[in-house]
Amino acid sequence: MSYPFRDLGEQDFKTASGEAALFELRLRMLAGNTPVLQDLPIDANLAAVRDALVEQRQSDVSGRDADVLLQACRLRNKLLHCEFSEARKRLDEADPKHRGGGGAQLDVGGLDAAAMSERIARATAGGDAGLTLLTGTKTKTHRDVYGWLLEMHGANEFQEAGKIFRDATSTLDRLSVSQTKGVQEK
Repeated sequence: MSYPFRDLGEQDFKTASGEAALFELRLRMLAGNTPVLQDLPIDANLAAVRDALVEQRQSDVSGRDADVLLQACRLRNKLLHCEFSEARKRLDEADPKHRGGGGAQLDVGGLDAAAMSERIARATAGGDAGLTLLTGTKTKTHRDVYGWLLEMHGANEFQEAGKIFRDATSTLDRLSVSQTKGVQEK
């Protein structure tokens, strides 16, 4: 069975998640090529690895670089754990603006089939049916994930997240090149 909207949201999530995973891989590889960080345990918190790397490379890391790496770390955690309302907060910290994907939820719990059909019909006709815009809710339970997937897809926030991860990965690549040049010059 095909679910076109879900499929589109999942594809956007998959793409952004891939960028998040690549960011983490590059950060951990750069730490592995930094002598004082090489022996950090692999399960070291990613934010701690980032902080240690920024401290070690402070002469090469601008304030903007540090901000991009911080944003990517904070966003990665929320995105990959499907805490989409919190991921939106992280996106808003990076780029404050009106956000909303148009998603809404309709509580039909406890209704019999006739009452459920009536409430859905009233909602789709634009009547007062108790619709709640998702933008005003939080991802608290597994029940919230599907709606928030569609909400973030509708607001193009997975693409926005992907850009943050690509920017952070680019920063890491630049630091890696500058590290390599520094070693070659010695």
